[in-house]
Amino acid sequence: MTNPRAVLVDDDPQQLAEASATIVDAGYELITFESVEEALSLVESTNDLIDLFVLDRKLPMRVGEKAVDELGDELFQIVTARHPDSRVIVFSGYTDFDHAQSSMEGAGLVFQDEDVRIDRVSVLRKSQFDKFDRFIRDLREVIARFDLIELRTSEATESRDRRVLRRIAYHYGASAIAAVPLAGGLTGAAVWRCEVAGPNGSVAVIVAKVSGSLPAAGGLQDLLPKEGIARRVDVIRGLMGGSIISILQLAGSSTTPLMNLIGSEDIMAAEIIKSLRESLDTLEQYPARPVPLRDVVCQIVDWNKFECELASIGLTTPSPELWVTTSMVMSHTDLHAANILVCDGLPVIIDSDENQFSSALRDPAVMLMSSWVHPDSPLLGSDWPSVEDISERFGDPAFARGSLSPAWCASVLSWMEARSASSREYWSVVMAYGVRQLRFDNVRSQPELKAKVAALVALAHKRLEET
Repeated sequence: MTNPRAVLVDDDPQQLAEASATIVDAGYELITFESVEEALSLVESTNDLIDLFVLDRKLPMRVGEKAVDELGDELFQIVTARHPDSRVIVFSGYTDFDHAQSSMEGAGLVFQDEDVRIDRVSVLRKSQFDKFDRFIRDLREVIARFDLIELRTSEATESRDRRVLRRIAYHYGASAIAAVPLAGGLTGAAVWRCEVAGPNGSVAVIVAKVSGSLPAAGGLQDLLPKEGIARRVDVIRGLMGGSIISILQLAGSSTTPLMNLIGSEDIMAAEIIKSLRESLDTLEQYPARPVPLRDVVCQIVDWNKFECELASIGLTTPSPELWVTTSMVMSHTDLHAANILVCDGLPVIIDSDENQFSSALRDPAVMLMSSWVHPDSPLLGSDWPSVEDISERFGDPAFARGSLSPAWCASVLSWMEARSASSREYWSVVMAYGVRQLRFDNVRSQPELKAKVAALVALAHKRLEET
């Protein structure tokens, strides 16, 4: 096991030496700085897992310059903002101790258990080294508890991932966790299917979604039956490098991502789309009404970015005031096939944190269009769809025939057609989502894939002009 990382910032040589020795002796890997400028070079740039920051309140901007409280306070604010669940200990002088304590403490806890509470921020006098030693050893003991947990996965290579998974297991009082990554989408958010177990056997089977903010309440979580969506049952935070974990409870036991069925179990994949469509069609859909094109596009991509991407492939921007008849419904907004788990033969939606009212066409359009762009899709890199397929047949039932999964593709195309309130809406949504895809790193880096997406955007642009 590697030791947890700590950062110490102090310009006093004696204080720096004493604090360094105490921190290293407690079992930390230590990085030291003697000025704010040096510290910021790390604090503002690193994504590494740092569990402990120890800061002197009075610091210089550069080594050799005058140390002042204001610079130490500024560093403290930056540290707590960029590393929101790290433990922070601030050393303050006698004259300003009460002020520093009242202004800095009270930021809550980074960890709480039956026998230990770890404050997020503590302010100590420079003479309180016994208390300092106890504080950092309490934190190290908690982290040591995480490291005792057995981690069974070949995918969690980053220290942050390993900490997150062990933190989940610890939350459940488990001694082992087996984790399989589920595709988290092009945003890069990690999603894991986890089996947590103790000495007496299985404790729980869950889906864990890693994000940087607390999920919003309501939406699809409240609107769909429990069998159709992975319910958020808990949120875990603290000592995970700023990560916040949404725990989603699965109703079934045997699970596989829908993405795995595309191209291999075509008929089953098509039936899953049919069941998914039936479930989502129970949501109240607002009556169709005309809205400006800008409103439709901005549900999916910022208008200025929309204009820039169209210009980059030689297309003019349609009038933002063009009227488009559309119907709105509560939408997942990122409904690619990896966000559907097949549990005991039924579709279960996961990763619904970004749900919002949007065009009713959006979810099925994302399902289809992401299938040849998503990094985990079996269609990525295949001959279908070719630029010719897209330019000549997209939107027509014939488009599905060349697919590795024709029944699945036809099922999604049928869903798109049924959800479309107008021809203008159909091509507006396709164009906007295609433009969004043009901004994805994996699309930009693969010329053949970019050509396919650009062809789809050009087709949608042409068809919109014709309406």
